[in-house]
Amino acid sequence: MAQLLRSSRTKNHRTLQHELLDDPKFVAEVERIGRKKLVIAALWTEVCLAFPAIDACAPLRSVCRVDASGGMSKEIHDTAVMRLVQAGVVPVTWVQVMLEWQRDWRASRPMMP
Repeated sequence: MAQLLRSSRTKNHRTLQHELLDDPKFVAEVERIGRKKLVIAALWTEVCLAFPAIDACAPLRSVCRVDASGGMSKEIHDTAVMRLVQAGVVPVTWVQVMLEWQRDWRASRPMMP
């Protein structure tokens, strides 16, 4: 995936820091590349995904939550998704994201927005 998305930067949190916008390097990189939409997936929907997605909604205006996350239980996961939607996060599937990036099956390289 990293090769496919050469022009994009990824952020891998291996600490308990869940607030992406508290990381000045991350914010600077998003501003530098002019990214107005983030696609986020995480280990746990209710924490690892919810905190950064909700934080990013206000300044970015467009955050997509990808269905590549789970929760401690189905109920907790579903409730976290409802909270994300209330905050303005758009739920999408990984297939939908892939198809939006590909756009045309004849394309040799993805046409990322």
